[in-house]
Amino acid sequence: MNYVIAACALLGALVLLNLALTFGVIRRLREHEEKLAGGGQVVRPRLVIETGESAGDFSSTDVDGITLARKDLGPGLVSFFTPSCTACEERLPVFVREAAREPRERVVVVVVGGESETADLVRQLTPVARVFVEAVNGPLSKAFQVTGFPAAVRVDGNGVVVESDQELALALAS
Repeated sequence: MNYVIAACALLGALVLLNLALTFGVIRRLREHEEKLAGGGQVVRPRLVIETGESAGDFSSTDVDGITLARKDLGPGLVSFFTPSCTACEERLPVFVREAAREPRERVVVVVVGGESETADLVRQLTPVARVFVEAVNGPLSKAFQVTGFPAAVRVDGNGVVVESDQELALALAS
């Protein structure tokens, strides 16, 4: 008889523990639902250095054979594309149209990938920007701490980011 009482007490304790854990999970799900519905702040992943940060040192040669180093970087826009990125393909026409409004020497575009796969992007971007082709984690990508594509920053004459944005059209419009 004592075994039955002990088993029932243990079973009752396990049921209460399960009930407490279930209520905890339900509470967390409700909090998560509120955040998804706009009740909480949405945190976007960091794709590139942010406003107020400085680009690291770099030296790279564009497709025209002209070298650019951090000390030579003037005020303008620095953007990053890759041919394997669907978002890059979607935003490219808007970027080209908007970049055409800026002086070509003030728009730097880094295309990340191999030469054969980047050829089409280079052809489209060369008329409106200084284009650099580099491998993943190339000098410009490292200097601007790029972790995703597309990414864009507007820099001042000292290489300090004055605007950082994934939405390339917004970065150009300022």
